[in-house]
Parts: sequence; structure tokens; C-alpha cells
Amino acid sequence: MLFYSFAFVAFFLPVVVFSFFLCHKYIGGEFPKVFLIAASLFFYASWNPIYLPLLLGSVLFNFTVSNKIRLKKSRILLWLGISLNLLLLGYFKYMDFFIVNFNFAFEQNWSLLKLALPLGISFFTFQQIAYLVDSYKDKRGTHTLIDYSLFVMFFPQLIAGPIVHWREMMPQFFEMKQHRFNAENFQKGLNIFILGFLKKVLIADNLSVLVDGIYSDPGSLDMVNSWVGGILFMFQIYFDFSAYSEMAIGASLMMNIKLPVNFNSPYKARNINDFWNRWHITLTRWFFQYTFLPLMALWHKTLGRSQTTVNLSVLCSLTLIIFVLSGFWHGAEWTFVIWGFIHGLALVTFRLWQASKLSMHEYLSRFLTIIFLIVAAVVFRASSIEFLGHYSYAMIGGYGVFNIMNYTSDNVINILILLIPSAYIIFAMPNALEIVGYDRIKQNDSTCQPLPFIEVKTHYLRMQTNIIVSVLYATIFALTLIGVMTADSPESFIYFDF
Repeated sequence: MLFYSFAFVAFFLPVVVFSFFLCHKYIGGEFPKVFLIAASLFFYASWNPIYLPLLLGSVLFNFTVSNKIRLKKSRILLWLGISLNLLLLGYFKYMDFFIVNFNFAFEQNWSLLKLALPLGISFFTFQQIAYLVDSYKDKRGTHTLIDYSLFVMFFPQLIAGPIVHWREMMPQFFEMKQHRFNAENFQKGLNIFILGFLKKVLIADNLSVLVDGIYSDPGSLDMVNSWVGGILFMFQIYFDFSAYSEMAIGASLMMNIKLPVNFNSPYKARNINDFWNRWHITLTRWFFQYTFLPLMALWHKTLGRSQTTVNLSVLCSLTLIIFVLSGFWHGAEWTFVIWGFIHGLALVTFRLWQASKLSMHEYLSRFLTIIFLIVAAVVFRASSIEFLGHYSYAMIGGYGVFNIMNYTSDNVINILILLIPSAYIIFAMPNALEIVGYDRIKQNDSTCQPLPFIEVKTHYLRMQTNIIVSVLYATIFALTLIGVMTADSPESFIYFDF
């Protein structure tokens, strides 16, 4: 059940939201939580019920282990829990990758398992690993199975994040006032959800058609065509994944639950470090807290160094390691490893530049960052090393600068219709959370000012705004939803593959 499917928008979401409040009002106790768990299980099973036992087994295992860790403070149990989670993820996500590379390296012919990737396994595995580590550090008592199940399986963030901590989500379910209908939260949540819906259906899915056309035939590429393809995919993945995150935040906020921000206008970044403070924020936070910091602590412990002394070469090495792991997390392909490595290398270069005390004009820094992100997007989108080689060769003009018969020439009008508004939204407008006024994101970024002929304010899309704007807004949403209903095969979110 896609977030923007007719079944979800017209039936599942409104039924769940209002039933949640009715459960609290007329039944109370733990029943509203139990209802959300049941709704989340139905949501997950609607994709492929065969993997529902896997999700339930993972939740039950981690709940049992985490409570024992809290009681015994056992490092052995902690490592056992982390290892089994990673083994489960590795089996489903990477086993065929290892078999292919084993066969290549040792000239064997082992058969591939061809396992289907359970939906959301990368996200709920990381969330539960974080919970295990936090349980080892936490001095408070154990949690109930109902609370833990809701923490992991809460449907808005179950499939593709944001990756949340217990302390930032679950206390909201414990406050009685959060179970009462709040008109302001509902309006904000609905607006955030609709903006994400429109970004996905009107922009990301149409960009996907153009991107697929360019990447489907690398032999016909030239320099202009390949760079256009890189820009289009860079825009597509942002609109696609940020749309999911916003729809998740919006659906949660309708029920008075505030999830962390996952995207904060990343393409307005001043440099590559700033970009990673804005892009997929909760995943970056996870790798920093649960991989980078432990490795740094291990380095200090091994060498007996003071915690205040950090060697720049060690910092750079750990950065490369973390980003290679991040790339590998995204998928079982060498192209993802390369993507992670070049991002790590870019951050290392940035650190070395900072250490040199040299300066660069802000506009040049922003420009170089965007150029790098276009190149990185190509690496991310490439289906194989061979394809990446052909595409990269085209980007440097190896197949000519411009061929009048290429895909870009044949579809120049469609490309411009999508590219210009997309660029305007990304670089000139506030993001969706700023427009609506979500209180977990800054509202005063001076780089988020729209051009004069479009007026966008914090209260722009609330229900109490100008009636003409509200009617136009509702009309666009309704027509888009009708388009989704009549579509033969709607595009799933890109990050469902990870």
C-alpha cells in the first residue's frame, strides 16, 4: 500500500487517524497503541504477508534481548543482539552479492539464492540496533512489549524511516493530551502530507520517466545528454525520498506525533559537510552515533590517547570507513560502495581544506558542491561498474559534446517543463516543512526566499488562508489523486529498494 495510493489516502489513513482518537476517547488504556500496532501490521502485510513473521520475529527477539541487556548490563548479550540483527540483514540483502563475488574470485559456480528483500528491513534493523545500544547505556527499567512493538512498527516510519530514537518518539505516546484531537496539528500534518504527495506524484514520478529514458541506452549518450541525466536524477531522488519523509511526518503529526526531520533543503548546502547535515539526517546521525563514535573510542583506547587529541589522519580514515559502510547499506552493488567512498573522499578533502586555513568564496563552494552531487548521483543510479564507466566517459565528452539525435533533443520540452520548476523549488523556495511551519526545522534561513512574484509564508497552506488558494490547493490534490487512481503502475519510492 503506497502512501500516495488511493486506498491509503482515501481509506487507510483517515480511518486509522480518527479511530486512534476514538479508541482513546471511548476505550482508553493501552487499546489506542494496540490499534496502531494492528493497523501497522495490516499496512506492512498489504505489501507481502510472507515477510510479516520475519518482522514479528525480529521485534520479539530484540524486545527480549534488550530487556535482558537492561537488567544484566551484559556486553555479550549486546554484541549477540547486534550480530544477529546484522546477520539477518546480511542474509536477505547481501547473500547473492557475496555469492557473485565469490564465484568471480574463485571461479566457482554457486547458484544464487535470489531472495526478495523484505520491505523496510534496512530501516527497522538499524532502528533496533540503536535501541539495543541505548538499552545497554540506559539505567531505567524495561519497556513493555506493546510499547516496543509500536516503537518499531509505527506505520508512517516503518518502511523507509526516519530512523527514530525511543526518547524522541515514545514519550509522546505516554502523554494523555497527545491522544486528543488537535486541529492545528491535524492541519499542519495534512498540509505536509499533501505537499509530499504532490512532490512525489507530480515531480518525482515524472522525472523518473525522463531519467529512465536517458539511462536506458548509454551507447547513445553524449556530454550534454549525460549531464542532463545526472541533474534529473539528482532532482528525482531528492523529490522522491523527501516526499516519503514528509508524508511520514505529516501522517504522524495528524495523530500529534512529531517525527524528526530527515531533509532540510540539502541542495542549498554551502559545502559537502553542510550537505550531510541536511540530507537523510537520521541515517547520518545513526552512523555517527553508532559507528563513528565507537570506532573513535576504540582508537583512543587501543593507543591510550587522551580523548581530547584527535589525529586528522585518523579522522579522515574513519570518515572514509563510515561512508563506505553507508554506501554498502544502500545496496549490494559495487556502485554503492563507490558512491560511499567518493562522498567520504569529498568530506576528507573538505576537512583537509579546513585544516589548511585556505578560503573559498561561498558561491564557488556551493557550485562545486552541486557539481560533485551531480556526479555522485550518476554513480548512485548506475546499474553496474561497466555502465558507470560508459556514462562517466560520456560526461567528459568521450562520445561527443552534443548529438542532435539524442534523448535530450527529442524530449527537450518535457525536460524543461520539469527541470525549471524543480530547480526553482529546490534553490529558491522554502522547503515543505518551512512552508507549513513544522516546529522541528528552522524558519529563518535567509537563503530560502522565493522570487518576488510568488508569495510564500509560514501560514501559506493552512486551512484559514485565502479561499482561492485553498480551493486551488484542494483541486490540484484531487486531480492528482484521480491521476494516481487511473495509473497502470504507480512508481514505488526509490528507498523501498534499500
